Formats: sequence, structure tokens, C-alpha cells
Amino acid sequence: MMKKSKKPNGWWITHPTLLRIEVHGGFDGNGDMLGDFPGLIKKLDEIKEMGFTGFRFQHVGPYGDDYQYAGLVLQDWFNIDPRYGTMKDFEKFIAECQKRDMKVIMMLIPEYVGWQHPDYLSALNARKKGIDDPRVDWFLWKDDGTVVTCWDKPGINTENKNFQDAFLKHIKFWMNKGIAGWDVDAVPTWINVKVETVWRFNEYVKKLGGFICPENYEPEKEIIRNAGFNAGSGVLRTELYNETKAILQGKADIIRQGLAARNKIIASDLFAFQEFRGNSFSSFGYPPNGLEMYKLQVAFNAVLPDQIWMNAAALTYNEYRGGYNPYETECRIMWEQIEREKENNSSSFNHVKRMLNLRRQHKALAIGEMKEIKTSRPKEIFAVIRTSEDGEKRALVIFNFSNTPQDVTINLEKENIKGLKNLLNDQTTELKNATLRVNLNFFGYKFYDILNSV
Repeated sequence: MMKKSKKPNGWWITHPTLLRIEVHGGFDGNGDMLGDFPGLIKKLDEIKEMGFTGFRFQHVGPYGDDYQYAGLVLQDWFNIDPRYGTMKDFEKFIAECQKRDMKVIMMLIPEYVGWQHPDYLSALNARKKGIDDPRVDWFLWKDDGTVVTCWDKPGINTENKNFQDAFLKHIKFWMNKGIAGWDVDAVPTWINVKVETVWRFNEYVKKLGGFICPENYEPEKEIIRNAGFNAGSGVLRTELYNETKAILQGKADIIRQGLAARNKIIASDLFAFQEFRGNSFSSFGYPPNGLEMYKLQVAFNAVLPDQIWMNAAALTYNEYRGGYNPYETECRIMWEQIEREKENNSSSFNHVKRMLNLRRQHKALAIGEMKEIKTSRPKEIFAVIRTSEDGEKRALVIFNFSNTPQDVTINLEKENIKGLKNLLNDQTTELKNATLRVNLNFFGYKFYDILNSV
């Protein structure tokens, strides 16, 4: 029997939708074709109007000329990449986010230390010259004098206590600047890592009121299960509900598997979340109903009961399909496409904006709980009652994962529902005999506010 949930509570339960974006893809504030913090500040109100309540960044520190992993490799733990602006620009950005009650989280990866990182260079120099420097023992060395690598970078020995103390200072530095949480990548690849080490990092973050999650939540791995994280997702951040696969295969059972996985995450004392990275349907041969598939995926993510990180590349269907160069033209192409679609009420961008604002405005569609409701078409249809975290509001949401229209009957006798208000067109329906009959278009969906009286 699954143990009673102890789902952690914190700032994250009131911030349901974060924009996942690299800073260089945010908005160009100085004309160099790269996003930066001054540019993002100019876009903050617009981003909030889209329905977002915060940001998830990669690292924001200097990465030099190492573009691998989208600039994820740090050459300095305590500074801002100059292409993003200055530390004052970052501090102003955080202050402006706080004025708007928007949170910022970013990556936390000790093994992504670059070849120009000052601590590595100092350790290398000290080892060559026989200088007594504790940083030498932060790394593992081969007999030929070269360093052991991790992800083709200098490999940190995470069990070195001196390193751990230094890395905690790195964590504290950024949380004091206003970072509210961390996304921890690929924990099992850390060199010599033990549960106690990750636990120490995680407890430190939680003590400071932070959100901290692993990329690969695999309960069978002790380093993940017992390391003290307070949030988790699927095996990968995008693989909790696997709705892309459900849409492509027309199988609602895949969503049910995701709901069961979510329940296990919560039973493990973790807050569940999912990243909507935009698994492009174009990779499956540009299906003729790709736009409808995309809109269904957006709608599905918009009513999930957990925190959602939506990738900036999925804000419009064109970008979602085609992708872009993240180092030179990302921000220009993304914002140009948004500008083109703004005035078209039926555009993919306005669909995203509409869905995310429904999520922001109706707390029954934001963070809370999800309970499946049986329908007459269980193979294709997934219907759930969504309940807000405080239990005050409820909504009925229905999704058709098939490529054909479906007539659906739903018995709501046990749910104490007198009527329903369609959240997409404001039409009210009084239930007769506690039964709802609806027609769903292919890859269609319905959102209803549940009324206790009509």
C-alpha cells in the first residue's frame, strides 16, 4: 500500500507555470543578436501576460567559448556571462521579477566545470609546481598528470569535503541573489558521488526555502530516491505523462500510466512537475494534423496539477516544428514569430497564451489534484476532475487523444455536480440525471468549471 502523501509545500505551489529559456534566447537588449538580462527586463510584463509566473534558466555564469550543452559549462561560479550583461543587470532583473511575484530557478551541476574555471586552473598549476593547494584534491588525476574527465570536462571529486564546502558557498551566493530553486542534472554521473553528499546539498537548499529536483527521477536508483530532493518528475523531465506518445498512438492509457507515476512521486515525498519541452511532431514526418496535435498537447499541459516548465521553443507552432540556432538567432526568430502571430486570434501563439492564462486565472486548473473520471470511450478519452490545492475549486477537463471525432458519455452522479460552465465559451450546462454527453473533435478537448448550483 502506498504511504500517505507528504507532498512538500513551498513557494512553488503558487507558481504553476515557468518559462524554460536560456538567457541568450530571451530578448536582445543591445543588438548583438543574443538575449540578455536588460532585454528580458523589457519583456517581463509581456511574459507575465502570457501566463508565466517565473523562469527556469540554464546556468547564467560565464561559459567562455564552450558552447556545448547550450553554454551549460561554467568557467566561473560567481559571475554573469558578459554576453548576458553585468551582475548589476542580473540583480535588477531579479528585483523586477520579485516586484511581479515571479520566481527564478536554474541549473545546479557541480560536474559542469569548464577548462578555464579559476579553481581548476589553480589546481592544475599547484599540482605541476608542487604548491600546497586544497583545490588539487577537488579533482582526480591520472599518472600522466592530466585530469580525469566527466562529460569531457575536468572531473570534480564530489566526495572531497573542501570541494563540498566551496560548492555550498556557490549555492548560497546565488540564493542570496534571489535564485529560488535548482534543477540538478545527471546525478549518477558525478564522480565518487554518494547519497550523503547529494543529501547535504539538497538539505542546504531546502533550509533556504528552495525548490530542488533531479533531472532523471528513477526511484530504483538510491542516489535519487534517498538524496533528499523535494521535487521530481519522470525519468526525464518531459517523460512524466508522455502525452506526445499518447497523441501519436491515440492511447489514453499512456496518460493513465503517467498519473500513476505522479502518485508514486508524491508518495516518495516529492512535489511533482513536468517540463513541456516541445517534443516536435515534425520528427514523425510532419503529420497532417500536426497543428491540432500541438494544440492538444498545450491544452493538456495547461491543466496538469503540478508545476509546468514550458520551453520557449514551444510558444509557437512554427518554432516548435523547425527549431533554431540557440547561440545566434534564437531570440530574434522566436520574438519575430510571436510578433507575427499576436494579431491573429486563432494563431498557435494566442492558443498558448489563452491556455496558460486559463491556468493562471482559474486555480482549479493550476496546482492541485487530478482524479480520473470514467467515460464511455476509455481507449481514446481521458477525463479528470481537477481540484485546486486548497480544495475550494473544481474543474472537469476532457481530452480526445484520437484522430477521429468522439461522442462521449460521462456519468457524474458521485461528484455532486449541478452544472458546468464551459471555460472556453462561457456557456452553462445544467446536468440531467448527472450525465454529460459531449462531442469532441479529433484531438479535441473541453474545459468546464464545476458548479454546485445553476
